[in-house]
Parts: sequence; C-alpha cells; structure tokens
Amino acid sequence: MAITHPTGFPLAANGDVSAENVTSYTMPHAYGSTNDIAIIGSRVASATVAITGIVGTKTGTWAQVAEKIGTATGFTVAIWIAPVTSTSGADVLTISYSGSVTTVYTSIWGDSLSAGGPVTWSIPAWNWTSSNSSVTTWDYPLLTSATTTNPQAYWGVSFPRQVNTGGSTSGFTYIDSPTNTGDEQVYNLSLASDTVYQPATNGTPAGNYDTVAIIIMAAPKVAGGFFLVP
Repeated sequence: MAITHPTGFPLAANGDVSAENVTSYTMPHAYGSTNDIAIIGSRVASATVAITGIVGTKTGTWAQVAEKIGTATGFTVAIWIAPVTSTSGADVLTISYSGSVTTVYTSIWGDSLSAGGPVTWSIPAWNWTSSNSSVTTWDYPLLTSATTTNPQAYWGVSFPRQVNTGGSTSGFTYIDSPTNTGDEQVYNLSLASDTVYQPATNGTPAGNYDTVAIIIMAAPKVAGGFFLVP
C-alpha cells in the first residue's frame, strides 16, 4: 500500500484559484476512487473571516483538520478533507464563511490522494508557520511522522504576499503559481516512520507569509468511519 495521486491530480502550475467572493469551487478532475480522499488548502485574505463549511457534489462530510488565523499578516489559512463518494464527474464545492467575502479574496488549492484500496485516513500531525517580517526564504511547518509502517504523506500550502518560487528540500515536490496567485503547494507522498520533516521554500520579492501543512496517514480500513480527525 502506498499513497499516490490519482489521475488528474495534483493541480498543474498556475492551476489554483484566487478571487473575491469565492463561494463555489470545481475540482480540476473527477476523483479516481471512492476509497480516495479530497483535500482543500485555502487562504482567506482576512484575520476575522474564515471558511466554516464545505459541501461537495461528489464528496461526503468535509472536516477542517488545520487552521491558522493570521492576525499579524491578515490571512487565515486552513486545510479541509473529505471522503470521495462519486467518480462520475468533477466535484463542485459550495463554500460558506463566517462573514461576508464580497470584497475579500480567497485562494483555493484542490487535490486528492489515493492509497489503492479501502483505508482509514487520519491526520497524525499538523501545524503552521507565519511571519510579518520581509523575507525571501521561509520554512513550512516542522512535522513528525507517526511511528508506524502505514504509508504517510506531508501535504502543505504556502500563501505569501509575494511570489513563491519553489524549494529544493529532498523528497518534496513543489507546485507554484507564479502568474496566477503567487501561492504554492508542497508534498511528499512517501514518509519514513517517526521522522521530522520541514521543507523550505523561496519567494520574490521579499515579503511576509503564512503556511499550513498536515501529515496524512492511510491505514487498513477499520470500523467507525472513512477517516479519523484528531
């Protein structure tokens, strides 16, 4: 068993969305299997307004597994996950917020992961990093994988006030959006047990940033649900 991206995922470079009043988002491709998991990384350009719910046409109940309210930078970043329930077409998500986003920008990175069969997904770790200083190099969250032989992946997003230009941390893949939002997705789908991971990234020109990341684990399916949220 291994964690992989199904056909059509991840997003291509410049494939993310950022606009005012984002209350609907369509995933880039149909999901691969009803055993897979859907993921959304988001940034709301506000320290007082956040995403409070997501409803999909091809997914079950969405759960927020990470959130960082950017009181210093003015961003609220989060990660949401949901079980895939249909592969008949691209998932259309309806997004709700704690306040009006009519003039507030929201950025969305959509993704999906597969483990090749029936599994129980869980989140052993999550965290965020943030800085109001003007920098050109910064780190994603430092996360430690669980002590297990089950497959684990690191999945994160970076939302700077400049343009992300990627990094070179071994084992990690960076997807940038230089001509769209300037944001970035990073992932490593093959983590070792009980190991510390912290990818670094770069941006230009100097500016501040917020990042958020999770470690996601696929275990043999157990009774009690499709995924377990800590």
